[in-house]
Amino acid sequence: MAAQLTITDRKHVIHADIERMAVFLQGKFVEATGDDGRLWYVFFYKDHYLNADTRNQNQTGVQSGTGFP
Repeated sequence: MAAQLTITDRKHVIHADIERMAVFLQGKFVEATGDDGRLWYVFFYKDHYLNADTRNQNQTGVQSGTGFP
């Protein structure tokens, strides 16, 4: 069973399976597939949530320019 993550997008609750995670110094970058069919990128610094961005499964890259493939 994969590790799971719960994402609250406004009033919608999305359950996501973590696909991969990278740790660099005090930052964590999580890639997760949501039950809504989207690919989520979630960013943490010192174990505090910073930001999240989403992609459809058929898109590549992150439009907002964060650069996490």
